[in-house]
Amino acid sequence: MKKILIFALLFLTTNSFALGVEKKLEKNFYKTENKISKETDSSTYESLGLGYLNGYIFADAKNGFRYYASIPKDITKAKLYLSKAADQGSDLSNALLGIIYRKEATEEKDIDKAIQYLSKTKDKYYDVLGEYGLALHQKFRWGSIDSLDKSYSEEMIMSLNGAALKGYIPAINALHQLYKEGSFVTKDLKVSEIFRKEALRLAEKKVNDQQLLSEAMEDSKRRLEGYSSLTRNELKKGRRISFLISLGIVAAVSYSYALQDPSFMCTVGCQPPSVVDLMNWGIL
Repeated sequence: MKKILIFALLFLTTNSFALGVEKKLEKNFYKTENKISKETDSSTYESLGLGYLNGYIFADAKNGFRYYASIPKDITKAKLYLSKAADQGSDLSNALLGIIYRKEATEEKDIDKAIQYLSKTKDKYYDVLGEYGLALHQKFRWGSIDSLDKSYSEEMIMSLNGAALKGYIPAINALHQLYKEGSFVTKDLKVSEIFRKEALRLAEKKVNDQQLLSEAMEDSKRRLEGYSSLTRNELKKGRRISFLISLGIVAAVSYSYALQDPSFMCTVGCQPPSVVDLMNWGIL
């Protein structure tokens, strides 16, 4: 009984510390935002932008844990701060803005803005290269580019092929459709089917990865809640960050430069998954 009591107290202390860190993170985030000035650097703008884009912020502690704090998602503020970081030369902010504008595009000016950002980093991130190809395809479909303009069509196909070779699913699926229709390439149903099967294989793998992460999250919740009913109120707020901490480095991966070819880094569709992947899957 004594051991159980000691463990319960230790668990309560640990959770209280985590929640205390969360409040400090949240406070410092808004304090940083309120101190923005002409001297604010790109890394600060980028941190603010990522916080509002992802809906959370984090900090690494000396004990090896990564502590998280939730903040309200705000795409308008995210784009504002990322654009300021991009203006100061941030490759990551340029890449993310390009992806955001491409996926949000409802009219030509949005696609033009996406291409403006994507073109700056398409040779550094293969998923951005794929998004660049998709943006050009969008312009073709909207009639913004003459379908007979070979310079743009060749650049589009080259971009999609480059991203497809790295396993970027949207690019692979686009090539499947293009070869099936015979648009901008010679119609080839066999090649189209190869791309279709590869896109399906990778998509199924991603779904399985998502399922594994979801199961880990649920398992973490059950174990944490089973330790002591006294901690339920604290856990309601800390469940999401608790499962992330339990998964350790894998779930905390952001942009892992060490695991990628430095000349072709991954931001989306990564293995292990990036923060953007986890966000897109609904995990974060």
